[in-house]
Amino acid sequence: MDIGLFFEGLILISSIGFVFAVYYAFKLSKETKHEKYWIMLALASLILAVHLWARIPWGLHLITDKIQGFIEQITGILGAILLGYSHWGLYSSMRKVKEKLK
Repeated sequence: MDIGLFFEGLILISSIGFVFAVYYAFKLSKETKHEKYWIMLALASLILAVHLWARIPWGLHLITDKIQGFIEQITGILGAILLGYSHWGLYSSMRKVKEKLK
């Protein structure tokens, strides 16, 4: 069995988790009157999925090392920023709820 094909299969399997994350982030956005942090969480999940997916064409030699490295750097940075923003939004939202309950 080709180890590259095995790793590509694992990447595709992990993509299912990202699809669920995006789906539920949009559902939570709808439940909370379209708060921005849920959308940012969905975008972070999508961008981090692209981060993984870039390894597939690279492994098949369809893109160069430079292009794959650039994609990984940009998606890693954007994903981290959006993930951080969404967590900050969740934190501040929970603080507001906590204060209303007092």
